[in-house]
Amino acid sequence: MLKRYIISLILSATLLVASALPSHAEVYGPNVKTRNNTILVSTGMNLDEKSIEEINKGVSKDIVFYIDLFRQWRGWPDEFVLGVSVAQTLRCDPVKKEFIAVSKRGGNEVTKRFETCDQLISWTMSLPDEKIANMAGLDPEARYYVVTTVESRIRRIPKFIKRVLFFIPDTEFRVEAESKVFVLGEVK
Repeated sequence: MLKRYIISLILSATLLVASALPSHAEVYGPNVKTRNNTILVSTGMNLDEKSIEEINKGVSKDIVFYIDLFRQWRGWPDEFVLGVSVAQTLRCDPVKKEFIAVSKRGGNEVTKRFETCDQLISWTMSLPDEKIANMAGLDPEARYYVVTTVESRIRRIPKFIKRVLFFIPDTEFRVEAESKVFVLGEVK
């Protein structure tokens, strides 16, 4: 009798702790398609509850998406072909009712305002049809795949200090996802 009580107590405590743990941030996609001789990638991210709460309270976040194209080789290490980075800055001010996103792609910077914090998060955390490569310079018979890495930076540390104090983290989280392997002629 006492054994069953202890076992049920342990199981209940385990379930309670597991349900209280925050959900982790995760990347969805990347989904690859081609249009007009261009490789397009659709990807995005679901933030964890802690990050969403922080943004709603007014903490600004810097989220960087790295979308990298790799060529798969048999018997050799995979080859990095090219990559694109998209930096998203989220700023929520619940008192002033200002919800601002700044998106940097290459040399272009776009600032967009939203009515709610949820709209801000939804727009910045999804990248539909991001152009990553022109197919003209790529081997049409080779096998490729895309890796999406997303990281959240907590602070910007100058490079010379970062080299000396290398043990201080400058990212809050780093998650990644990989697409299926594809051949350029077969992707639509």
